[in-house]
Amino acid sequence: MIIGVDGNEANIQMRVGVNEYLFRLLHEFAQTAHSEQEFVVFLKNEPLSEMPAPSEYFRYIVIGPSRLWLHLGLTRYLALHPNVCDVFFAPAHYSPLICPVPLVVTIHDLAYEMFPDDFLKKDRYKLSDWTKRSVKKARAVIAVSENTKKDITQIYHTNEQKIRVVYNGFTPPKKEASTTVVTDVLKKVGVETNGYIVALGTLQPRKNITFLIDAYQQLRKQDAQFAASHKLVIIGKQGWKYKKILSSKYTKDKTIIFTGYVSDLEKNILLRQAHSFVFPSLYEGFGIPLLEAMANRCPVLCSNTSSMSEIGVDACLYFDPTSQQSFLKQFNALKNKKVRSKLIRKGANRTHDFSWSKCSKETLQVISKVVKK
Repeated sequence: MIIGVDGNEANIQMRVGVNEYLFRLLHEFAQTAHSEQEFVVFLKNEPLSEMPAPSEYFRYIVIGPSRLWLHLGLTRYLALHPNVCDVFFAPAHYSPLICPVPLVVTIHDLAYEMFPDDFLKKDRYKLSDWTKRSVKKARAVIAVSENTKKDITQIYHTNEQKIRVVYNGFTPPKKEASTTVVTDVLKKVGVETNGYIVALGTLQPRKNITFLIDAYQQLRKQDAQFAASHKLVIIGKQGWKYKKILSSKYTKDKTIIFTGYVSDLEKNILLRQAHSFVFPSLYEGFGIPLLEAMANRCPVLCSNTSSMSEIGVDACLYFDPTSQQSFLKQFNALKNKKVRSKLIRKGANRTHDFSWSKCSKETLQVISKVVKK
């Protein structure tokens, strides 16, 4: 069996979300490749040095043109070389216009259908139209959560028998950074250990950052002593409609810090040294930041929407992301040391339920089943 993979989402420098998902899967695929399970990874650019090294059973094919690559370059290549693979895996919604072999596609979330106003019109059309087409063409669909499966079934009227839930994996942080490195990172951001609340996610409307900023201001009014010693640190690169978030009247406040994109090392340090992690997102297909916080022994407070409770189970406190009163009530509970210790312990245990090895194995099971039909 030769598995074709669109590898472009992984072949970038600043990986988040879907990029990291595919990057980790490709490394797992490369390790498990053998004569009966080969991989051909299609790219529009040469593979970066961090990508898995090619081998006898794991190779890259770089094709052009880079513009209209999916619907022109890749589609044409597959049409001209129909035997290059036995099945094609599209890891992020989009698939070739014409695919001569069985197709398996992963759907991460349907945020563009749930919150259409949060997306640029051209992006929304592309996401909706191309994803709908991929789901219809696919022999099997992988959903990253039961919540995403439900959304696909309801919105695209897809037979749920066609959909298999495969949870994302998770990579625990490596050994703790040295005291010197920790000090340098905290100094760079302008915070002290346990002296800040941290949020993580690409700056876009559905991440609900403006709600968090407003709630933080209410927290300052409610508990001035606590707020005076705890800044709000928001980690994340700029996404859709980020200017509206950064133009918030509170962003000039020195107690609110936007870090932009940070390295994995910096992110793990900022999570591990924080008082707590707050995730106010209105909608998530999976929610890897929850696991990242748990793995760094940071107690989690997150919204009670979409897949959050499915992933966090009893290792988080939950609030209504449209109610500041709900947020403040739960945050006050999070100040209790016993509650924090309980969440830290349960969070650490919960992260053990997710691995990229397991994700890869279950993904390949879905792909293999399609080929055998």
